[in-house]
Parts: sequence; C-alpha cells; structure tokens
Amino acid sequence: MRPVTSAECAAAASIGSPAAVPPVAEAVGMDVAAEASTLGTSASSTSDPHEIGAAVSIVDGNTGSHNVNGGTTGIEEQLELCKEENARLRAEKAELEAIANKPCKPGWVLESDDTVHYYTGLPSVKVFHSLLDLILPHLNQKVKSGRPRQLQPADEFLLVLMRLRLGLQIEDLQHRFRLKAKSRASKIIKKWIPLLACAFKPLLVWPSRRRVLQCMPAAFKAQQTYKNVRIILDCFEFEMEAPSSLSLNTMTYSRYKGRNTVKVLFGVTPDGFVSFVSRAYPGSISDNSITIKSGILDMISPGDDIMADKGFTLSNSELQPRGLRVVVPPFRCGAVQFSTQEVETTKVIANLRIVVENCIMRARYCRFLRNQIPVSSVRTASDIVLICAVLANLRPPIR
Repeated sequence: MRPVTSAECAAAASIGSPAAVPPVAEAVGMDVAAEASTLGTSASSTSDPHEIGAAVSIVDGNTGSHNVNGGTTGIEEQLELCKEENARLRAEKAELEAIANKPCKPGWVLESDDTVHYYTGLPSVKVFHSLLDLILPHLNQKVKSGRPRQLQPADEFLLVLMRLRLGLQIEDLQHRFRLKAKSRASKIIKKWIPLLACAFKPLLVWPSRRRVLQCMPAAFKAQQTYKNVRIILDCFEFEMEAPSSLSLNTMTYSRYKGRNTVKVLFGVTPDGFVSFVSRAYPGSISDNSITIKSGILDMISPGDDIMADKGFTLSNSELQPRGLRVVVPPFRCGAVQFSTQEVETTKVIANLRIVVENCIMRARYCRFLRNQIPVSSVRTASDIVLICAVLANLRPPIR
C-alpha cells in the first residue's frame, strides 16, 4: 500500500466541511426566497392591479375563496332562471287545461264559407244560421228539464251535420266536441235526426206543372217527344251491415249490388231539383214495387210523362187509369241488335236523365251514405236520406 499524500488529505477535508453541503432547511429557504423574488419581479413589471392581486393571493394561499364565491353566484342565477321558466310552463299548462275542458264551439268551422261547405255540406255561413233559426222552434218544443246541456244548439247542429257530411265515428265526435261520454254523442244524433227531417221536409217542394215548364232546360225543350216530362225517377241504394237475423238478411240482400242494402226512390225535376224522396225499403224490393208503394204516381197529374231507367217496367194497368206515360230507353231480351233509331233514342234519353244521377251523387256528397251504415241507423235511414236530399238542393244548381 502506498502512503497518502498531503494533497489528498487537503481535498478530503474540503469535501466534508459545512460550507460545501448546505443543510436541508437552508436549501428550502433559498428556494422560497428565489420564488418570492421572481413573483415580486413579475408583479412589479405589470400595471394590472387584478394580476397583482392574483399573484399575491397565490403567494398567500387564498385562491380557493375567490373561486367558491364566483361559483355560488352563477348557481343562484341559474336557479332563478329555472324558477321563472317553471312558473311560465305552469301558467301555460293551466291555460291549455282550461281550453281543453271547454266544449267545442262552431266558431272554428264558421270562419269562412269554404270550411262550412267542407264540414257540413252547406254552401255558406249564412245558410247555416238560417237553418238553425228554422230548427230552433222545433227544438224548443222537445226540450225537457234535466241535466244542463254540455253543448249549445249550434254545437249539436254542427255535430250532426259533421256526422252526415264526413261520416265521422261516434268516438271521433266525442273527442272533437270534448264530450264526457260516447253515449252523449249518440243521444244528440238520435234526437236531432228526426228533428231535422221534420224541419226539412217542407223544403222538398213538389212543383206545379207550370213551374216545371217554366224551368224546363233547353235540352228538353229541343226534344218535342219529351217536353211533357214532369219527373225523372231513379232508385238509390246504399250498403248496410248484414243483420244477424236470417229473414232480415234475406230481405235486405240486393242481387243487383251483391250485398245488404237499403233502397230509396228519388224523384227529380228536369232542371235538377230533388222534389220527392220515398221511405227507405229493403234492398230486395224491385223498382216497380217501390214506385207503386211510394205513392208518387198519385202525385203526378194526368198527361204528364215519367222518365226512368229501363228497370222501371210499369204495366199499362197501373198507368192508363192515371193518364200517365213512362219514357224509358228501349231494351232487348234476346240477342237482337238495336236498330239505328233505337240507338239514337237510347242516347237521347240517357243524356236527359243524367240529371237524376247527378242529384243522387250530390246527395251522396254526405259520406255517411257512402259508408256501410250500422244496423242501429237503419230505423232512421228514411230521415237521413231526406236530410241529405235537402242539403243537395241547397247547393248551387246543376248547370
């Protein structure tokens, strides 16, 4: 082993001295002083007092108090906004509930003639009010004491017309008019149908021969053979539910339509005015039988002509005593072709009697007659068809 030199001894003594390795406390104090000196320099170099305050708060450790105060203020503002929104929504809900609890009024339908025509089949608002004034005396005679009405007479009148015009279901009417029970809508319809039929029946006027001649269209006047036509007849069938009774099912089954129907006879003047509507009969009845049973032959004067389809094959024994004549298109039972004259006659009569088909189509503007009517409505079928015929007459004339 070599001996230690004097230089090595001096180096070891310098490493172990206190000045070479400072204590931990002194090192930490030096770091904090340096950090404070750096922050002080930054604060002095800026001119914004908020930044200086932020720096001081960081040094003092007070940052948390400032953040908590700002967050509390924001939450309180949001809570106030939520309370205001909640109050507004509650008020809106109460308003909507008040509107929903009120019965439906006809004002939304009576805003214009177009809406009245669509929902009721009437041509204008004025006609609606005129008919209502005509019906009210009949309604007042049938008013009975009892529970207060949910709907006013105008609302009930509108409900019935919408049922006929649009063919709406009872449940639909209940919701539209905000009735408490479905039975209430059925009772209103059951009460109003006979009432309307009684009030509308005088509007089906049987015109005199002079009046018919005055309003005779030019197409009839041009044909000397048909200038004495007083009335044009045709039958109208609409479908009904099949009855559960076998006998009723057989009576109402129409071979022509292939289903259960109700049959009604229409009488129309040459200018397109419905002047006669028979009672409703089962669909199995023939055209001749319904013509005789309806009593229309007793209303026609001697010398008048009746124009009809080829299904009306009335015998001379029924027409000659009354002095009447039936104008029908020629028809063949076998395979013999029509002559040129017969073809021309068929064309002329078909063009003239198209008016009765147009009137039936106008009556069927009420969709209730286009749908399958329930068995419960068959008893009032005569009144319903009469009402629809009057509504057809109230529309603008056929040109």
